[in-house]
Amino acid sequence: MTLMDGEPVYLRTSEQYKEAIRAMHEAYAEGLIDPEIFTQDTSMAEAKRQDTSAARVGVSVGWTPDALFGQNSDQYVALPALEGPDGNRYVISDPDHLNYNRNEFLILNTTENPELLLQWLDTWYTEDASIQNFYGSFGIGTEKKDDGTYKVLPPVGGETADISAWVNSLRDFGPKFIHDGFNDRVEIDTTEGDGLKLELDKELAQYALPAFPRVSYTIEETSRLTTLYTDISSYAAQMGTKWVVEGGVDEEWDTYINQLNQMGLEEFNTIMNDAYTRYNESIN
Repeated sequence: MTLMDGEPVYLRTSEQYKEAIRAMHEAYAEGLIDPEIFTQDTSMAEAKRQDTSAARVGVSVGWTPDALFGQNSDQYVALPALEGPDGNRYVISDPDHLNYNRNEFLILNTTENPELLLQWLDTWYTEDASIQNFYGSFGIGTEKKDDGTYKVLPPVGGETADISAWVNSLRDFGPKFIHDGFNDRVEIDTTEGDGLKLELDKELAQYALPAFPRVSYTIEETSRLTTLYTDISSYAAQMGTKWVVEGGVDEEWDTYINQLNQMGLEEFNTIMNDAYTRYNESIN
């Protein structure tokens, strides 16, 4: 789901999506899109981007050049926010609310003395633990200075900053809390990795649009979504691939929408809208 004018919309049924597919087919026909884009797996795509013999990929979407292209990163620069047909500029964004995840730590209902476990868990949310959890232990990935500030250490062994962080820490998959202003007390190289991303954000963040938040579902909704989303997203992805490669989005669009409706698109949209309404009510 995405938000358009503040309302949830299944993007693959929007006119903007149809226009984008039409443009992608034109680019595909002109050889501007990798013909294996829909058949290669993640490891194959990564091998192309990080081919040590030569830089083989012209443009790709990702975090930073070093995260995508590895040792070829010095041959790439981040694109500015590109202007769309409507005259507005757009970027793929990582909204603030997506930085807060649920269920990073779970306690079984059979656990003895859960209060002791919670006291231990609290230690993960200190500043010292949080930064090490994201970049690596003191002396390996990070350093704490005498004045209480921190430094992210340069990668070793020829690794990129992005790979170093993933190798030496739990990164995205561990309990942590970074409060507002904390990054101002962290010294980090701004030419690669997260430091570069923060620099790019200074210019690109203004183009980030509100995104569909992490909503919660009832047990009944979760049960229905398991079937609905699997069927709908699989069919939509299949047709999107077909249209990019072969064309035909305009001629087959109405049939496509009718098929999605038969698969339960209306019920799917209702569930997502209800969850979004509850989310807004809970934060207001």
